[in-house]
Amino acid sequence: MLANYNVSDEKSGGKKSVVRDIFPKIFSIIAAIILWFYVVDIRTTIEEKVISGIPVVIENFDTEANLDVISGREHTVEVTVSGIKNDIEKITQNDIVVTADMNGIQTAGTYKLDLNITSPSGITVIDKSSSEISVTVDKTTSRHFPIEVKYRSTDVDASIYEIGDPILSVASIQISGPQKIVDSIEKMLVTLNMDVIKDTIDSKGCTVVPVDENEMPVSSPYIKLNQSTVDVLIPVYKEADVEIIPVYSDELNYTISYSDFSPKIVTVKGKVEAVNSIDCIFTETIDVSKANGVVNANLNLPDGITAFDKNGNPVHSVRINGFSAEPIILPFDIAEPEQNE
Repeated sequence: MLANYNVSDEKSGGKKSVVRDIFPKIFSIIAAIILWFYVVDIRTTIEEKVISGIPVVIENFDTEANLDVISGREHTVEVTVSGIKNDIEKITQNDIVVTADMNGIQTAGTYKLDLNITSPSGITVIDKSSSEISVTVDKTTSRHFPIEVKYRSTDVDASIYEIGDPILSVASIQISGPQKIVDSIEKMLVTLNMDVIKDTIDSKGCTVVPVDENEMPVSSPYIKLNQSTVDVLIPVYKEADVEIIPVYSDELNYTISYSDFSPKIVTVKGKVEAVNSIDCIFTETIDVSKANGVVNANLNLPDGITAFDKNGNPVHSVRINGFSAEPIILPFDIAEPEQNE
C-alpha cells in the first residue's frame, strides 16, 4: 500500500532549503563590502597627527675644543605630521628625529641653530612648534671641592658630652663641566637626618650635593662628579661614673688594710664603644711587700679613656692612706705525710 504523498509539503520544504542557503551568501557579500570599504579607508584617507615632546638631538659638537653645552640640550619640539590613516596611526615620538647641527662652533657664546626634522617614508611634517633653538656653550673646567657634613637629630642622649668631627672616606669631590656652573659651586654638602644620637654615627653611601654660597643646591645635567656618595663616620663621646678597684701583688699571703683611698669613684670619658666596655677602673699592681703608710697607685686606663674627679679635674692615680700589709703566718706547721716502709 503506497503512503500518501503531499505535493504541498515538498514545495514547502524546498522553499525552506533555499532560504537557508541564501542567508550565508548574503552575509558574506555584506562582510566583503564592509571589509573593502575599510581597506579603502585606511589606505586612501589622509589624516593629521600632533606629536609632542620630541627631544632635540645636538649633533657635531666638538668636545675637544674645551667647551661644553650649558643650556640647549633640554629643548623639545611639537610637530604635526600628515599621511595615510594606516601609517599615521602607527607613528610615535620615537619615529620623528629632530636635530641641531653645532658643526664649526669653537668659542664660548650663545648660538641660534636651525632644526632639521626627519620623518619616516610616507609621512610629511606639515608644521612644527619651532624652527630654531638657542644653545649656549662655555669653557670646560674641573675643580676639587671640600665636603661639609651637617646632621640633624631629634635629641641627644644625656650621657653624650661631645660629638666629634666627621671622618670622610674622601676629602674632596672633583667636579667638571661648564666654567660658569662650576664657578657657582662653593662646596659639597652631606646632610644626615637622625633620631636620638647615642652611638657613633656610621653612615655608608651618603649622597653628596653641590651647593652655592647660600647652600642652595646647584643642579645641572652638564656637570659631572667623580663620585656622588661618601661614607661618613662621626665619633660620639660618652661619660659614665665607675668605681676604682686597687690591685695588689701576692695578696693571698698578706693581710691588707688601709684607712681610706680617694677618689673611689671617677667619671670616665671616651668614645661610646670604649666607655660601654668599662665596668670599673683598676689600679696598676701595688707591690704589697714594699708599700707602707701612704701609697699612690696609677690608674690602669684603657686606650682612649680619660678619668676625672667630681670637680672635673683629671685623675691619673689614687692615694691610699694608712696602708699596711702583714704576712699571713699559719698557726701550725703542715705535717708531711708519712712514707710507708
